[in-house]
Amino acid sequence: MNFVNNAGQVGVVPGKLTGGKTSAEIDISLDEITRDEFNLNQLIVAATSVGKVFGLYTSANGRILWSFFLKGAVPFKRLNTGKNSIDANLLFLQRTAAHVPYEAQCALVTQIQDNSSQQLKTRVFFFNPLTGQPAKEHPADGYLLDYQIRQAFLLNVHDAHYLKPLVLF
Repeated sequence: MNFVNNAGQVGVVPGKLTGGKTSAEIDISLDEITRDEFNLNQLIVAATSVGKVFGLYTSANGRILWSFFLKGAVPFKRLNTGKNSIDANLLFLQRTAAHVPYEAQCALVTQIQDNSSQQLKTRVFFFNPLTGQPAKEHPADGYLLDYQIRQAFLLNVHDAHYLKPLVLF
């Protein structure tokens, strides 16, 4: 299992797409997920190459808060300097929970096999990592791009809403 990215205070893609559990369906409430003085309580998001994404809460002994399987996800092939290539879906933290009143936001970039043309297309999902809900200003099933991307990264500056832009080309 290849874990692509894990970062503090990140979250989930909609359960509607995945059949996984969201934070509303578990017995840990959002009130229990708190920021502590030493920043030891953290929410970790990990994405595997096969499209399984986990949200782990470190204060609850690494308990899985939510998980989902992204149906039809095809990982990107990224070459390694060794003999093997690394297959990965891309996970980005665009905004942390530190920017009140704005909600935290993550982006998951993966490929999807188009059944009609048998070509790979890029799908981008935006979600609130603390609640497990899709980002309010984006479609619940994400965006389907008609092309494959060659590179994806976050800019190191943020906009007026403390959101780091995701660059795809």
